[in-house]
Parts: sequence; C-alpha cells; structure tokens
Amino acid sequence: MSNNAVEVQLKTEDFNVKEHLVAQKIAYSVIILLVYIIGRSIPLVGIDFKAYEDMEQTAENIILQTIGGDTFKRSIFALGIAPYMTATLLVSFYTMYKRAVTKSRISMKKMNKIILLMIVIFASIQAFYQVGNIKFRYTGQELLECKIIAGIELFTGVMLIMWLVERSKKYGIGGQMSIIVVNIVDGFRSTISKSIPEKLVLPLAVGFVGMIIMVIMENAEKRIPVQRVSVYNIYGDKNYIAIKLNPIGIMPIMFSSAFFALIKAIIGFICKIVPESTTLTLIEKNMALTSPYGIAVYIFVIFLLTILFAILFINPHDMADSLLKGGDSLVDIHAGKDTKRYIFWSIMGLSFFSSTVMAACVGVPLLLQLRGDIDQALAMLPTQTMMMAGMIVPIYREYKALKSLDSYESFI
Repeated sequence: MSNNAVEVQLKTEDFNVKEHLVAQKIAYSVIILLVYIIGRSIPLVGIDFKAYEDMEQTAENIILQTIGGDTFKRSIFALGIAPYMTATLLVSFYTMYKRAVTKSRISMKKMNKIILLMIVIFASIQAFYQVGNIKFRYTGQELLECKIIAGIELFTGVMLIMWLVERSKKYGIGGQMSIIVVNIVDGFRSTISKSIPEKLVLPLAVGFVGMIIMVIMENAEKRIPVQRVSVYNIYGDKNYIAIKLNPIGIMPIMFSSAFFALIKAIIGFICKIVPESTTLTLIEKNMALTSPYGIAVYIFVIFLLTILFAILFINPHDMADSLLKGGDSLVDIHAGKDTKRYIFWSIMGLSFFSSTVMAACVGVPLLLQLRGDIDQALAMLPTQTMMMAGMIVPIYREYKALKSLDSYESFI
C-alpha cells in the first residue's frame, strides 16, 4: 500500500473516531455525573444520622447545595465545587487585572498552579469550618479522630471533584455546570417531595416568572453597529458587536453562592480562633439567608460580581483596540478613547440592568420568606428554577455546536 493510501486511510479512521462526537461526550458526561452522585452518597466517617433526621431545609442549605454536595453536608463531596469555583474566579480576576494594567500575560501552566494552590487553601479552611458543624456519634478521643478523618475526606473530595470537572470540560458537555444542574435537580426534587402542594403555588409561580425572564435575557442582545472598511456589499450594514442583555449569564449567581459560603466559612474560622469576640459571633449568627443582614450581603455580592464579570470578561479596552487595529469603527463614534468609553458604558448599563433584575428575582422570595409568606425550605425554589434555565441554555448551545460539527462529512 502506498504512503498516500495509508495517509488517506488514517485520516478516514480519525474522522470515523470523531464522527459521533456528541454521543461520546454525552456518554463521558454521564459517567462523570454517576461518579459524582455516588460520591455524594458516601457519608463521612462517624456521622450521627439520627441527629439529621428531623433537620429542616433552609434557604441557605438549598442555595449552598447548588455548589456543594448533599443538603446537610454529610458526604465526602460535602464541599462540592465551591473551592474550585472561588479559586478559578479570583485567579481570573487577577490575570485580567494584570493584563489590563501591565499588558502582560500569565502562562496557562502558571495559572493552573496558582488555582491549585488556592483550591488547597480554600478547601482546608472550609473543611476545618465544616468539621466543626458536623454532628458525630462519638465523644472524647474518638470524636477528635473522627474530625481529623472527616476533614481529610472533605479535602480529598474537593480534589476529586476538581479532577471530575476538568475531565468533564475536556471530554464531556457542560463542564462544572452539569454538576450544578445535578445539585439543583436533586434539591428541587427533595424540596418538592417534602412540601405541601398548597405552599408550592407561590414559590413556583415566582420561579416560573424568573425562568421566563432568564431565558429572555439569555437570548436578547444589544447590537452596536460596526463600520468595517473591508465590507462593501449589501451585508455591510449588518455588521455589529452583540452584547447579551444578560452579559455574563447565570455566572454571578453561581459564584455568589461560592463567595457567600467562603465569607461564612472565613468568619466561622475566625470565630473559632477568637471565641470571646461577641461582635464576630453576632456577625456569624446573622450571616444567613434567614437574616436581613445575610440577605443584604448575598444580594450585594450578586450586584458586585455581575458588574465585575462584565467589565473583566467583556473587556472594553481590548474590543476598542481590536477595532482600531482592524481599521474598523463604531458607527458615528470616533475610534480610540471614544469607542472604548462608549463600549464601557454600554456594558455598565447592561450589567447594572442585569444585576438589578437577577437581584430582584433572588431577593423577592427571600424577603417573602422573612414575612412568612414562603417557607424557609421553599425560599430558594425560584432561584433554583432561574439558575436551571440559565444553565440549560448554554449547555444546549454547546450541544447544538457539537451536533453541527458532528454533521460534517469527510471530504475524502
């Protein structure tokens, strides 16, 4: 067989391997999620299950479950993807800031090392805090041994989840969002199964409205007309920069949960070191979604992250520079600083609108909870519904893109 024939055969075989890309990725994602679900079912050593039998779900437990493991934090995956998400977010902020200020880039290898180091730090802090809140069935020396082993299990669980997320991003569909969807579905199922149908009407109605709003914001966009020097045809007036009405999607709510958990863990960690501080004890007590102060902090974090994400990830400076280098410009806007300023305020306006809408969708059920109109266990049901819609849309888009790629036929 000639070399050309061998080359053609190898290319054809390589295409056949990739021909069913969607099916392969879905199958891989299913395996990853099965491993995650099994891990959520493995209890920490020495857990006192009887102490959890009569515990009720709260808004805080439910929202933290979206990024964590089981509702009452009793499994080896109890910390979930919160340390991973927080570390990734902070490193992203740092690299974006460094790129904007010093014009330098950090290599992917170095960035991954920093992320890993931060995950280790955050996982250690949260594991230490969580062990102090777990109810064990032992006392004395056995209790201390159980706490040490449980802390190691929690830390190891975070490392395993990090590996699962990375594998899912590389070989599966949805990445970390698929794991969050599993958590939401499980929390949704658990909440509804334990609730009286009459009490579900209001939270489900609010959740349905939030879901519709989220779908609209995910698909609506602002189009900024662009005048391109290289396009002189009937389609020349159809060039534009598209910015979603919800520029960053559901990311702020996802990361706000991780940040809220981290803030709570840090405060709890400090309280254990300085137990005599009444101020810190009071802050820790009110750092809950059943308290007006905790709700205010949570809403503020959503506002802050929405705007920061929009400015950092949709960089006005880079967009303006890209247009300038290509000889293009916005219609009726001078190139350079004027373009940068216009894009910046467009992003700021959209992100402020987006953060206001999302904060309202999240805050209204929590305020109704404070008034007693919605049970604590149902207060986050609307937010879960909204998050589910916000994550299904990009996962579906990824599926459609892979499906389109899968539809291409070999040219040979």
